[in-house]
Amino acid sequence: VVVTSDHGEEFLDHGDVLHGRNHFEPVVRVPLLIRPPNLAVGRRIATPVSLVDVVPTVLGQLGIAPLEPGELDGLDLRPLWESPGAHWPQRGLFIEGDHNRSPAGMLASVRRGNFKLHLDRATDRVRLYDLAADPGETRDLATPRAAIAQSLRKELDDFLEKAPQPSERLPVSDEDRSHLESLGYIVPPDPGPSGSKENEVLPHQHRERP
Repeated sequence: VVVTSDHGEEFLDHGDVLHGRNHFEPVVRVPLLIRPPNLAVGRRIATPVSLVDVVPTVLGQLGIAPLEPGELDGLDLRPLWESPGAHWPQRGLFIEGDHNRSPAGMLASVRRGNFKLHLDRATDRVRLYDLAADPGETRDLATPRAAIAQSLRKELDDFLEKAPQPSERLPVSDEDRSHLESLGYIVPPDPGPSGSKENEVLPHQHRERP
């Protein structure tokens, strides 16, 4: 059994609401609960991992090999609980997500260890935070820790350059569109005369903390 989430939600922690407008921890840090038959109840593992690790972990637990070596981006997480204290590879954890591909949402981030770099791809601005010393991500260290910022920026640029890009937009059927509208992912063109604001998209109101 695996329980997780695709994203969190922000409630004005950094001046925004909901998700998709920034990559601060309230939005990108999500639960990951795994209950395989051989795992003792109540184990908590502090090693940061990624959602891309879920599929290789489940396949490994089921004894199913990927179709091709290197086909999956993630790692099988089972050594973290089967061999505590064993070497675990250092790697960058990458975050992508756009808000309708708008300039406010052209974001990408990378975390390595305690440091996390935010990149605004529209303005080329970077921000660097030490999550151990500053879990609220309030103190930008991009200037005082320029060497770390430059190293993480290169790692992020390399990842973005190699990432596959969608080749085409597939048409959406009327049935799929109806389902997406019911979930709030597509705002109907005419919400009707009721005046309901259930599907209203809140405006971007990003504000920096002092």
